[in-house]
Formats: sequence, structure tokens, C-alpha cells
Amino acid sequence: MLRSTMRKEMSDGNVLLDQVAAMDFAQILPAHGATRADVKELAAMLADEYATVKDAVNRGASLDQALKTLTFSQYKGSRNYGRLEGEIKALYELQTGKRSYFVVREKFRSR
Repeated sequence: MLRSTMRKEMSDGNVLLDQVAAMDFAQILPAHGATRADVKELAAMLADEYATVKDAVNRGASLDQALKTLTFSQYKGSRNYGRLEGEIKALYELQTGKRSYFVVREKFRSR
């Protein structure tokens, strides 16, 4: 249930970004300012990341394989590219239901 809700929120988030990009503005100030092009680029990047990570999971790729092979080089100059590793990890965990923070807690329990 939670995973399907989170997937819907991802989809809704991309729809929201598309709606924001369609508004009449020169610049918005979410955190550090963004232009319409920035919003459109972010929406495209998130949609590509979601679809590509989902495909990698469906093909049986491990998280380590996904982190090493999914480079999204078309967004290398993007202001959000530095967040890529964390986004891949979060999307992978969303798709598989395997959360890394549960693994860490289990390691502490065994001590």
C-alpha cells in the first residue's frame, strides 16, 4: 500500500512540475531560484530517473549495479545532477521495497 501511494505521489509530483512549468513566470524561488527551463529539466530528469530505475529493477539489477551503470549523462550539466546517487538509491528502494535503513538497524541489533 505504501509503495503504491509513494509511486502515485511521484507521478503526481511530475504532473505538478509540468503544471508549474506551464505557468507565466520569469523565475521562482523554491530554494535557490529556478527558471521555467529549470523546472522543465527537473521534471524530465525525475521522469527519466523513475522509468530507468524501474526498468533496472525489473531486469533484476542490484542496487550496486544500478548505481554504477545508470549515469543519466544527458543531465550532467543540470543543477540537480549532484543528487543523482541519492535519487537512484531512493527510487530503487521505492521499487523493491527494500530499505537500506532497515539493513543498518539489523546490523546494530546483532551486536
